[in-house]
Amino acid sequence: MTEDIRPRIENSERGITLNKSLAWTILTALIAGGFWVGSQVTALQSITQDNKARSADQSAEITVINNRLRSIETQQARSDEKFSNILGYLTRIDARLERIEQGK
Repeated sequence: MTEDIRPRIENSERGITLNKSLAWTILTALIAGGFWVGSQVTALQSITQDNKARSADQSAEITVINNRLRSIETQQARSDEKFSNILGYLTRIDARLERIEQGK
């Protein structure tokens, strides 16, 4: 078993020289990393599209809820006005009854 004891990376006047096995390892790692990054970007794009669809649905629901709330507020304001009129009417009746009782 003779081991290759040559350095994997050499620095010479021509520049940096890589061993073939190291160069293939780096190339393979770069290609695998590219595929991994591409799959992650694709997954993020699909998640973003799902979130946009949900956001549109939720804004439609919020609009419906706001319309219902406005309707309920309007009905409550009408009821409050009716009760106010009834209280005014009862106050007038009470005042008339007091005058009738004082007159006797």
